[in-house]
Amino acid sequence: MKLTEKGQVTIPIDLRRELRLRPGDQIEIRLEVGAHAAVSRLRLLTRDARRYRTYFPTVEVIAPD
Repeated sequence: MKLTEKGQVTIPIDLRRELRLRPGDQIEIRLEVGAHAAVSRLRLLTRDARRYRTYFPTVEVIAPD
């Protein structure tokens, strides 16, 4: 994802579909990594899926194909 000069983030279409997001939906962005995601039972969005799946096998990883 990329942050614009206006502070806007575009969520990729495949992720919007997976999360069933629609225009106008309220979302909260929290940055949690590795152990925090595992302990909190959160999904983790990353481009380095292999690394997180290796070290945190209980975390559900969301990654681009």
